[in-house]
Amino acid sequence: MSNFDFLKDEFIDLYELCLEAEKNCYIKPRTSAFYSRLALEFCVGLVYKFEKIQTSYNEMSLNDLINKKEFKDLFQDESQIAGLNLIRKFGNDAAHMLKNIISNADRNLSLNKDIALNCLKGIFDFTVWIAYCYGSTLKTDDIKFDEKYILHSSSEEENTNDIKLTDNDVKNNIEKIEVVPTKKHNTRINNNNFSEKETRKLFIDFLLMKAGWNLNDKNMFEYEVEGLKSTSSGKGNIDYVLWGDSAYPLAIIEAKKASYNAKKGEFQALEYAEALERKFNFFPIRFVTNGFEIFIYENKNSIPRRIYGFYRKEELLKIIARRNEKITSNDISINKKIIDRYYQERAVKKAIENYISGNRKSLLVMATGSGKTRVAISLVDCLSRLNMVKRTLFLADRVALVKQALNSFKNSLPDYTLVDLVAEKDRDNAKIVFSTYQTMMTESEKSREDGTNKYGVGAFDLIIVDEAHRSIYQKYGDLFEYFDSLILGLTATPKNEIDRNTFKVFDMNSKEPTDSYDLFEAAKDEFLVLPKIKEISLNYPENGIVYSKLSEEEKEKYETLFDEEDSMPEEISSDSLNSWFFNEGTTSKVLTTLMEEGYKIESGDKLGKTIIFAKNDKHAEHIVETFNKLYKNLDGEFCQKITTKVEKAQTLIERFVNPNSLPQIAVSVDMLDTGIDVPQILNLVFYKK
Repeated sequence: MSNFDFLKDEFIDLYELCLEAEKNCYIKPRTSAFYSRLALEFCVGLVYKFEKIQTSYNEMSLNDLINKKEFKDLFQDESQIAGLNLIRKFGNDAAHMLKNIISNADRNLSLNKDIALNCLKGIFDFTVWIAYCYGSTLKTDDIKFDEKYILHSSSEEENTNDIKLTDNDVKNNIEKIEVVPTKKHNTRINNNNFSEKETRKLFIDFLLMKAGWNLNDKNMFEYEVEGLKSTSSGKGNIDYVLWGDSAYPLAIIEAKKASYNAKKGEFQALEYAEALERKFNFFPIRFVTNGFEIFIYENKNSIPRRIYGFYRKEELLKIIARRNEKITSNDISINKKIIDRYYQERAVKKAIENYISGNRKSLLVMATGSGKTRVAISLVDCLSRLNMVKRTLFLADRVALVKQALNSFKNSLPDYTLVDLVAEKDRDNAKIVFSTYQTMMTESEKSREDGTNKYGVGAFDLIIVDEAHRSIYQKYGDLFEYFDSLILGLTATPKNEIDRNTFKVFDMNSKEPTDSYDLFEAAKDEFLVLPKIKEISLNYPENGIVYSKLSEEEKEKYETLFDEEDSMPEEISSDSLNSWFFNEGTTSKVLTTLMEEGYKIESGDKLGKTIIFAKNDKHAEHIVETFNKLYKNLDGEFCQKITTKVEKAQTLIERFVNPNSLPQIAVSVDMLDTGIDVPQILNLVFYKK
């Protein structure tokens, strides 16, 4: 018998995962936690399948899937989502280590049977809901979990051989499920067996452990204070106290029930903090939480903000060290060797003044070529000297942009230690970390050898978001919520074209960024020039090809393009051209126009640096082949394809950026669309039609 027998008939693969989690719960808790996580992934996959939630399921992590709005809306409250995330986190640790969460189990929280049991109960509630809502045999969701079905002893020791399945196995098994939902559920997920009190404590303890706090410190829990006005005895017990090395209380944590708003503990935390201040002559940082939501109060009168974990000891000390620093706009000193244009200095000052006034997000709108990266460098330099920022994270959506930004920072801030997280391991002394969004999403889930988070919520003081726009926040929004830092958004999109949701992300109610400098202002100031547009009329890309309307000579050429007469289409739409059908004559016209009328260098003898934007990789290949046929006298490297499918594309980009090396023409798909800094560019060809 098993608690999960109700799954046998319709969800056999899910049943087997749950059975592994159940039978190992007491005897092999790490193995149990791992299988609970796999069962969780299976359940989430079923919900996405049955609810027809639109997403690229195989491309998203379990974290992304659980936190997607359409999925979260199925739950009664956020504590349930937090509970599922707890199962995910414990399962991840079990999979990565299959031993105690950290090497030295005596010093911190271990992945024990209590944790495994809590995860198992959470999965039980979830699977009951799955079977009730989508199956045909279970008639009620009011089923109780019974611990009598769990094995209590085994002679086997836990090891990596206990894990027999992977995430890919789970995804494959989800695809095989043929259950047709018999009814749409009209109830949200209930948690009858998931212990709120136990889960809350586990969640807080888990987050503290991940931040490096020693849970065996007896003074951490239920620390008694006196002089309280809210109790008849004048005494009270603080739920958690986080101590510094000099036996000073750096922070306190006040925990409330999950059913309460976390901020309900605000007054009590303040009273406890004041009691500690009387005793130690020091006012600690306050955290209030219901186990699933956490708010931080840095100072006695500071406005609370939500965070997604607890700070490490050294990060708390950093916050405390800044308490007495009263920074004003008069303290801002800009290094003229980094930026020297009036609008760049204005942008830096406005962003810093925005931070000084208590705002944590700034958005700068600057025309392409006006020096967004230089402004970012200057901002980091100023904030560092003001002691507002110790460590910065620079994020971009492509490897090429990461490397480009790193080189720019290296040239302007030679004394800073920089690290490219895409290509190398992070170093603790690195002042600026450069990464793609995808890489940082992966890295933020990782743990150190001691089991603590590789990157905690307080790892960075400033995050710079290159090309900040709506799609970035839709895809990687959790990343910006997780890190508790100042944020600087950079974009070249004109402010009247920025999606209102982007302004909302930056906490800006009006459609006004922190500062802006557009192309027309830059052209008026003679820092940039307006583009000169040359349109080429192309018959086929605009109108498509109709066989019956071709001349006899054109029909003959058209027929040779297809192997068999039966396969020859009578017409090809304009949308299909340059998608799968390529016309050499049309491409030749585009290239000869470019070579004859494009801007030249070297007294008109050589075409200036040029980017051709192609429709897809095959189209780019076709353009390069056509160019080499037309201009056999030029070096074979003169025109080259630079796409994600090209080996060592980054090396090609670096050569293209170099004014003294080839290629002179880069044919690109997406890679060079935004952000690439090539001052020598003279011609842009938009040939995606």
